[in-house]
This record gives sequence, C-alpha cells and structure tokens, in this order.
Amino acid sequence: MILPDRVPVKKELIPYQFDIELAGGIFNLRFDYNTLHDFYTVTLSKGGQAVVYNSPLIYGQPLFAEAWQNNGKFPACDIIPLDLSGEADVVNQETFCEKVFLWIDNGEEALCQE
Repeated sequence: MILPDRVPVKKELIPYQFDIELAGGIFNLRFDYNTLHDFYTVTLSKGGQAVVYNSPLIYGQPLFAEAWQNNGKFPACDIIPLDLSGEADVVNQETFCEKVFLWIDNGEEALCQE
C-alpha cells in the first residue's frame, strides 16, 4: 500500500500556525481547539489573507469542503482527517494526531474508504 502525504500537525503546540506547500501553492494553516465541545478547527490563509476561518475538522470530510471555490485561493488537493487503521471515526482530543491524521489525497488507493 502506498501511503499518502500527511500534514505535519503538532497537536501539543495548538493553538499554532505554519506555512505549507500544497499543490504548488504556499498556504498558512492555523489550528485551534475548542475545549468546551472537544473539536479542532483550522483557518486557511493565502498571501496573508484569511480565506476560511475556523473550519471544523470533521472525520472523513475534506477540509474547507463547505467553502471551497475554484478561485486559486484554496489548495488544489483534498486534505482529509482519517485513521488509516480504521480504529477511530471521530476527530477529538483523544484521536487527533494519535490515530486520526490529516492526509493529502493525491489520488492513490490508500485514502479509499470502504
């Protein structure tokens, strides 16, 4: 099995942000954690301008899917929170960066969920 690329999130540093090259573009990802409701969000920026604020990480759903537009401001690849072992099916404090990671869908079979 070919493993896809993984977004290198350092959960212990959240809230934090970093720049990452995705599909030929440089983007900034800022991660936050909601302690009251036990979920994570990510803000996407490009060129110093926020594109999407506090998009929730939802298991199995591509990041920014609710706001994605083909306007060059979004990565031209999907980033999907998944547990490739199949043990977890939710993104929360217990699973994120332990079993559930952010995978870049590059079209390989590894992200196909059955």
